[in-house]
Amino acid sequence: MLSFDIRNSIEEIFAQMGSSVRIKRDVPLKDLTTIRVGGPVAYVVFAKDRESLIRLTSMLSSKSIPWRVIGKGSNILGQEKGFEGVLVLLEGEFIDYKAAKETLTAGAAISIPQLMAICLKEGLGGLEFLIGIPGTVGGAVKMNAGAFSMEIKDCLLSVECISPDGFEILSSSSIRFGYRESSISDSNIIISATFKITKTPVQEIRAKMKQYMERRRKTQPIAIGSMGSVFKNPPGDYAGRLIEQAGLKGTRIGGAYVSEKHANFILNDGTATSNDVWQLIGLVKSRVKEMTNITLDLEVHTLEA
Repeated sequence: MLSFDIRNSIEEIFAQMGSSVRIKRDVPLKDLTTIRVGGPVAYVVFAKDRESLIRLTSMLSSKSIPWRVIGKGSNILGQEKGFEGVLVLLEGEFIDYKAAKETLTAGAAISIPQLMAICLKEGLGGLEFLIGIPGTVGGAVKMNAGAFSMEIKDCLLSVECISPDGFEILSSSSIRFGYRESSISDSNIIISATFKITKTPVQEIRAKMKQYMERRRKTQPIAIGSMGSVFKNPPGDYAGRLIEQAGLKGTRIGGAYVSEKHANFILNDGTATSNDVWQLIGLVKSRVKEMTNITLDLEVHTLEA
């Protein structure tokens, strides 16, 4: 629990920020994540422009107050105790976009469903493979999101960040991308990304999106509380296959259970707690390790403070 002094310091910062940010107090983490588990978050702050974001994060850092920027919470798993700090969400100018002849610059807070709608509206092809991913542009870039043998790195030109030194533009070639990861530092806040696109007839874009979405529906649980893929695929294999081979499909702890459709998804039946999910993750890891000697690494990001 945050001490009185830390809470007082946070409230003083908010007083200095004035109307440039929106503030919520004691928000359940389950309301901020797609798996819908987790305890109270002490403060949730919505930043609407670069200047307020820089000012806010600089002041929080100067007081050694834990903070983190999140998007839609689609690949985040927290604790039952919640987050004893400040979660920062982006809005305002961070949901703007600019389309040019061969590029699309999208704000980091634009959700992937919104990005797909923009592509349809503007007739922009090349990003259809992202359909069905529930996160934001910023999160997708940070983790090098991908599907259907394509990844963000394949269409990314540059990323605009706020770093401890100010604004910074990173070219795609300067970023090291791996499987569901990038070298973009946690101290860099992604505020926009520029993608290479191709002007394409809307009917072609829609057809490709439909094709990809149908493939997702056949293999993955849709519209059920989850975090997406829980584990990274180990080299030369698939986490889902290993979990299924271990006989864990349908395995349940409390309200959390391994999907029958895709074993690399852990779902919430509406009653799960963070503890249920963490215990199930531990069971899956230990059973797969016991049977195959392979250690599964988490793809989801953990939230602790």
